[in-house]
Amino acid sequence: MMTKLLTCCAALLGLFAFDNSASAYFWYTTAPRCTSQADCGSGLTCMEMHDSLKFCLTTCSGDGECGGQICHHGGCVTPTRWFRTELTVKVSTTVPQEVAWDVMEPLVHQAYDAWVDLPGCNVPQVDVVGTTASTAITTPTTLAEEPDNIVVFIKDSQRWRDIPGATNTQIALTIIAHNPETGEIADADIAVNDAAFAFTTEDDATAGVDLLSALTHEAGHFFGLAHSKDVDATMAPGYGSDLSRRIQARDPATDDVQGICSLYQNVPPHVDPTTGGTGGSDGGGCAGAGDGGATGLAGVLALLGLVAVRRRRVAVSARRA
Repeated sequence: MMTKLLTCCAALLGLFAFDNSASAYFWYTTAPRCTSQADCGSGLTCMEMHDSLKFCLTTCSGDGECGGQICHHGGCVTPTRWFRTELTVKVSTTVPQEVAWDVMEPLVHQAYDAWVDLPGCNVPQVDVVGTTASTAITTPTTLAEEPDNIVVFIKDSQRWRDIPGATNTQIALTIIAHNPETGEIADADIAVNDAAFAFTTEDDATAGVDLLSALTHEAGHFFGLAHSKDVDATMAPGYGSDLSRRIQARDPATDDVQGICSLYQNVPPHVDPTTGGTGGSDGGGCAGAGDGGATGLAGVLALLGLVAVRRRRVAVSARRA
């Protein structure tokens, strides 16, 4: 088992079947990076995917050509997603000074529910089950551990920089631990950079990062979505350049719905690694996962193939990862 770890639904009842021409992307297990075709072996093509990153992939026009993988934007990939159908999340008791706790807990619920409640999509259920005193991300060391998913607000700049891939210009990171062979997510934490940014929950605010938009975007990463090329999508890498659009990311757009519902088609059942029993997945739901910032690094950063999903600020706008 540890050797493995160290290596690196018909959505809306069929109305939103995934289209390779759509802008939505999702994460997938580690594929060789490339800058040109010369970097790829025989039978592989250097293809540009999310965040302008290029990977060596087998080309395809449909899932039937991928031998069990998914045909995603013309390339065969193994998606990174939850196999479990029920998940829990805890929220840090250390919240931004601009947001009271009685506002924070329902706000986190709302961010996850924006995805879970999509009509016709069986996105894994997420319950906010209480608080955590954690001041840093939690990382599993084996696949046998139960997920310890948290939303944590990092108030110290050095503690923020201690997170793999973090810089002071990032608003938030979603850190995902997954099985690099199957793509199953084992744990996902959202870390918010409260050391460098001020947040707001007001609809008509003229300053500060809209916290609900930020959390909803990161929740998309939590479920397995990467950045979209659709500028109107919740999963677009930038928002806030226009004050009239700063709260737009609170609600998933059509492109986001297409992406997450495609991601959670034909999901394998979760198998308890300690007993070999299934964890209740019906194998036919929709659901999503995590992201990789302005540079979109989807590599193995630590055990279980950690994926860092980050955000960057660009002038008055914010690039979300």
